[in-house]
Amino acid sequence: MDILVIDGAYVSDMKQLHEHIASQLHFPKHYGKNLDALYDCLTDMKKVAIHVHNYGALKEHLGDAADGLMEVFLDLCAVKPECSLVVAPAAPTESGTFNEIFDETCDEEDAAAERLREKDW
Repeated sequence: MDILVIDGAYVSDMKQLHEHIASQLHFPKHYGKNLDALYDCLTDMKKVAIHVHNYGALKEHLGDAADGLMEVFLDLCAVKPECSLVVAPAAPTESGTFNEIFDETCDEEDAAAERLREKDW
């Protein structure tokens, strides 16, 4: 299993974030360093555990791009249930599920993920 750890306190911009992800997960040199390329590379992997710490700082540094990043991670977990996502709003000791942190925005994603799990693929 591959593990990706992102600490929002140390992320300054999307370029630096993509370089960090590519380095941790040993992406190929031709990795496009955008959210579509990230999704493609992640779905090519067998199993990934993603841990995002200090999401508040990540959101502060990346703005709306942080929401796009979370959408990629949620989409990955929806199509590959063997993958996991844990998001901590601040310090790593305050970790929680995505739902606990983003109650108002994730109900729809949860319903879609549940429908996918119920299907016999």
